[in-house]
Amino acid sequence: MKKLLLLSTLFLINPVSAGVVHKITASAQGTVDGSYSHVKATPSVYSMSSTNVTASTLGHLDVPASANNALTGVAATMGSGSYSQTLSGAATSFSESFSQGSATSSAASLTHAGLTSLPTGNDVISYAGGSNNGMSIAITSVSGGTLTLAPGAAGTSITGSITSALEIGN
Repeated sequence: MKKLLLLSTLFLINPVSAGVVHKITASAQGTVDGSYSHVKATPSVYSMSSTNVTASTLGHLDVPASANNALTGVAATMGSGSYSQTLSGAATSFSESFSQGSATSSAASLTHAGLTSLPTGNDVISYAGGSNNGMSIAITSVSGGTLTLAPGAAGTSITGSITSALEIGN
């Protein structure tokens, strides 16, 4: 009798329901960053060091050419000097060096909405806002629906997602 009672109580207990969930997610992200440039000019450098040397004319940097009071884009060049030994037979040392600098660059034009040209100079960092130029992203769901997103001006970011879920047996 006990076994029959135990067996009958097993049928009265609800079976555990094990459900199944299936999800499909489609996502997309778009970001509009700005443009960035770094222009660094290198100067012309001249140096001279000597011991027991007489200079009638020192070496030097010659000023770049100019037209209408504006530099023509050429860096300074080296002007020559004239040297002689001070005491004949004495220990003498002489060192002269020149490093040609970068030419003055003209401003580059851009096809970007933020900056129309890059500045020139010694050490210039430029950052301008971005433009989405008609960029858009689209997400199509499993069921066929489409979500289209377009970011705005500089520094904007968009994210979109579509989730389709199917639940069985809960």
